[in-house]
Amino acid sequence: QPTQNSNNNSNKTPPTPDKKKPKKIVVKAPTPAFLQLDVNTSPALNHFADQNLNSKTLQDYAAFLIETRHPILANLALERLIDTAPDSTTEDIRRAANARQHLDTPLWNPDPTSRKLITIQLRLSAAMRPKADAFRASLREHVLKASSGIVQAKIEISTSPKRANLPTLNFFSIRTARGKRTPKIIFPDTPELAEKLLDALYNTIRNATIKQHQLRPPLKLGETKLAPAQAIYSHITRLTWKQFADQ
Repeated sequence: QPTQNSNNNSNKTPPTPDKKKPKKIVVKAPTPAFLQLDVNTSPALNHFADQNLNSKTLQDYAAFLIETRHPILANLALERLIDTAPDSTTEDIRRAANARQHLDTPLWNPDPTSRKLITIQLRLSAAMRPKADAFRASLREHVLKASSGIVQAKIEISTSPKRANLPTLNFFSIRTARGKRTPKIIFPDTPELAEKLLDALYNTIRNATIKQHQLRPPLKLGETKLAPAQAIYSHITRLTWKQFADQ
């Protein structure tokens, strides 16, 4: 029996010496100097706007803030990339808008008593009225949520007069919180009235932003590669909503 044990031992492969696995190097993003603040406080709506940050810096800040789970500040960095950074490309803006859609943030203004009231005025053909009435509540909800509680909408619907031997025209315009009326957007009857109204909403805000010369206007709707129901949430920043309502 001892001989058998000896033979077994002699046939064993000598154990290889233990090799210590190299430690995984975790690279932590450095905290930018201006982020040395209490991230649990609520920053201003125009946060980052006065720091003259370029697109690359804002992208880095947004990535860092998303990684460190500060979605409110990350959203602000993405918004400044959309409406303020002097060198943002169309693709930069698309990426920022897409990233905003994946952030889970609360309403910026949860207080109904402090919202800015805009009045969406629709003058529609008799054929379009029932569709508009059915979409009224949804349109109000879109404005409220897309502006993150900053703006609320009142919807006024009237009937366009008939025109002899001509199709009845439909009109979309907005009266802002301070009483300014936007130019009318005119369109024919359409089976996709809801989409057309959101299209008109997006373009009305875009056109007003162009005239104000303060923030970069949202991309043309076609450049966003999104449906209006998505673009009003991701490409119109909350600061743009506020600026529009305040004009």
